[in-house]
Amino acid sequence: MSEEYDYLFKSIVVGDGGVGKTALTLRFSKDFFTEDYKMT
Repeated sequence: MSEEYDYLFKSIVVGDGGVGKTALTLRFSKDFFTEDYKMT
């Protein structure tokens, strides 16, 4: 399965545990957000 892109962005999110790095990444990459989130 190959997808074609006009642009490809890579980013690194760094921070303390439990501050929302995964939630922020999911929000902007998959347009998904949940308030009931388990800490990773």
